[in-house]
Amino acid sequence: LYRTDGDTEAFDSFVQRAEATVKEVLDGGTSSENYLGAAFYYGAKGDRISAIYNLQKAVDTGLSRPLFLEIGVEFRDIRDMPEFQALLETVKQRQSEERQAMLADPLVNISGS
Repeated sequence: LYRTDGDTEAFDSFVQRAEATVKEVLDGGTSSENYLGAAFYYGAKGDRISAIYNLQKAVDTGLSRPLFLEIGVEFRDIRDMPEFQALLETVKQRQSEERQAMLADPLVNISGS
């Protein structure tokens, strides 16, 4: 919004606050959600390298919800990149494996089938 209306000072201030927030989130832990949040931020900012890096870290720390990657507008500029596609496939595979494990668990599958 600030960038489109020409208020570069307000935009720069917003970016600085957002970057500080991302740093706080990542300093707070290395969960897949923290890395995913950073990837969203960098994707929205247009920093493709940092977005992919943080997505890789999110996947490495257990991200298993491909929907975030498939529909997040923040990733529209990197969605066609081979690195993004590889990460998406990894997350889809992980989700499928987790679902199969859950369905195989007799305590979870109460229908017995």
